[in-house]
Amino acid sequence: MRLIFLALVLLLSAIGANAQSLEEVEKRRAALIEAWQQTPLTIRRAIFVKGEPRGFGLYEEHPSNEFRPGEKIVVYAEPVGYGWKDLGNGLFQLGFVVDFVIKAKDGEILAGKDNFMRIATDTHTRNMTER
Repeated sequence: MRLIFLALVLLLSAIGANAQSLEEVEKRRAALIEAWQQTPLTIRRAIFVKGEPRGFGLYEEHPSNEFRPGEKIVVYAEPVGYGWKDLGNGLFQLGFVVDFVIKAKDGEILAGKDNFMRIATDTHTRNMTER
């Protein structure tokens, strides 16, 4: 029993020796935020999905870009390079104003609306994974 305990202690010590500290994680996160702030607003992924996404990366992809008349069209998008508004008291806000345009294959605009939707989220951290 004592030998097993000693082996477990040695194993955990070896794992701990190679582990990254929380301080190092925070330094790398600060570097990521700096790079993020220098990136223009870009959409990393935009796809049609079935139903409402449940969060970042939590969706079921729609099988095609064709929809039945009356079928709800839901777009899942992963923006990159957006900013945060400092609200003070340790709070940040991120948000988007969404416009949309639907075009026929020949480029004819079938429908569209500016300021279709406004999204705003208050958070205690500079989130980089929002739906």
